[in-house]
Amino acid sequence: MKYRDIQLECLLELIPGNSVSRERILSAAEHFGGLMASTLISRNITINGRRTSIRLEPGMWDALHEVAEAKGLTIHQYCSEVQAQRRESSLTAAIRMALLEHYRQANQADAPTGNRRNGGSASQPPQAAAK
Repeated sequence: MKYRDIQLECLLELIPGNSVSRERILSAAEHFGGLMASTLISRNITINGRRTSIRLEPGMWDALHEVAEAKGLTIHQYCSEVQAQRRESSLTAAIRMALLEHYRQANQADAPTGNRRNGGSASQPPQAAAK
């Protein structure tokens, strides 16, 4: 059974009495973004010696490997550090936020003059956009 069919069956079960046709549900689902497979990739990692799995988007996996390598760590060591400092509700949310923070800090280091888009600097606020 295809993932799309499983999603459709789940939708049909939610409708009391199945008064809506399969075709009508498919039409509505396609209209509102379609029925699609998850883009998340599940992989096993080891956090402080304990194996667990996390699901991230392919780009997040790439970023995780890149950031861990830049810090001289394995992804397992990096995720263990994130786990020790996390405040978010889940490990995957904490990992995403840690990756975001890493790239934000890298961006700030590359742009020491502050907000270049509107002509601002670290010591002066950006100018109002011209009309």
